[in-house]
Amino acid sequence: MRSSISSLLKSRGHRVDFIDALFLGFRHDRKYADGYIVGLKIPEIVAALPDDSKFVGISAPFSQMAPVVHDLAAAIKKRHPHFTVILGGVY
Repeated sequence: MRSSISSLLKSRGHRVDFIDALFLGFRHDRKYADGYIVGLKIPEIVAALPDDSKFVGISAPFSQMAPVVHDLAAAIKKRHPHFTVILGGVY
């Protein structure tokens, strides 16, 4: 599902790239923190980000996703320190 934020940005002429890490890696599950995670691995997500981006949004629909969201944000900032990371969703 695409977000209303990306729709708004597109309507105002901004380029938006959308990476659905769950869909793209749906067949890949693994142990993570105190549970399991399904989807692309963090390095795969970071590698898919266009280098000329200014902002990256991470959707976290559940508070249980906190460990992976923090790890993903840290990995993004390590490779792309100029990106502004924006977190959305319930968490």
